[in-house]
Amino acid sequence: MELSIDRLQKSYGTSIALSDFTGVFSAGVYGLLGPNGAGKSTLMNLIAGNLKPDAGSIRYDGADISRMGKNFRAILGVMPQQQGLYPGFTGLRFLSYMAALKGMPKSRAKEQIREVSEMVHLSNRLGQKLGTYSGGMKQRILIAQALLGNPKVLILDEPTAGLDPAERIHIRNIISGVSQDKIVIWATHVVSDIESIAREVILLKEGHIAAWDRPQKLLYDLIGKVFELVVPEEAIKDIQDRYLISNLTLSSDGIRVRIISEQEPEDYPFQTVPPTLEEEYLYRFGTGGSAYEDCCQ
Repeated sequence: MELSIDRLQKSYGTSIALSDFTGVFSAGVYGLLGPNGAGKSTLMNLIAGNLKPDAGSIRYDGADISRMGKNFRAILGVMPQQQGLYPGFTGLRFLSYMAALKGMPKSRAKEQIREVSEMVHLSNRLGQKLGTYSGGMKQRILIAQALLGNPKVLILDEPTAGLDPAERIHIRNIISGVSQDKIVIWATHVVSDIESIAREVILLKEGHIAAWDRPQKLLYDLIGKVFELVVPEEAIKDIQDRYLISNLTLSSDGIRVRIISEQEPEDYPFQTVPPTLEEEYLYRFGTGGSAYEDCCQ
């Protein structure tokens, strides 16, 4: 099982959305990270066949997916962000409808709906209308429809967006569990969701691959550059002005601050700490900022 992409390019007018994207995917979870406009959605839509590339190719086990047509769509599962749900449909009707769109025979569809609804813990909710579902239930029904037909390539667009921690963990466990025999491409802004389960992480920036490696290897360039300080509240403004802050938490002896810096911090006692994937993201894309209001006011 191999999905290979060679020099893929896509532009919208004069704006380049994806440039010279090349890489190979095999079974496992691939985290797709990058700021808005980095090219994540374009890449996923190209793989799903919703867009045609300007140049380059996408092949599954050596065959061009544009020539595979319905044979590739038969092994493809796509979970969009919450959209396209019919509030008047029950969960069962929605899954039955999606199975019909995938061309599944009714007998097979019935069995598959039972299996995927059990997997996402919705068996006893299929009689309810989708309009009554919570945010987490909607995300789970979207995962369920993507899993219909036992796809070999699974594309997930922000599957945990807006969910509470318990729901996020549940969905993460579902995806991790099915990834043993699937290529899973998971686009997210919640970096911690894929840190522990991703086989590899792809960082996109302005349509280019900024980095592609195993999570721990991506952190090598941050070793010795992440520091933890405990400082009084009045020092926060100075630290914000001088350093990239990755986290702020209250402690009994002050405010505990994690910073990313090329040099050891001056004027404050510190300890060097192991970096996280979220800090690698901030280091690469410079999208950090103050969490002071959230933490301490």
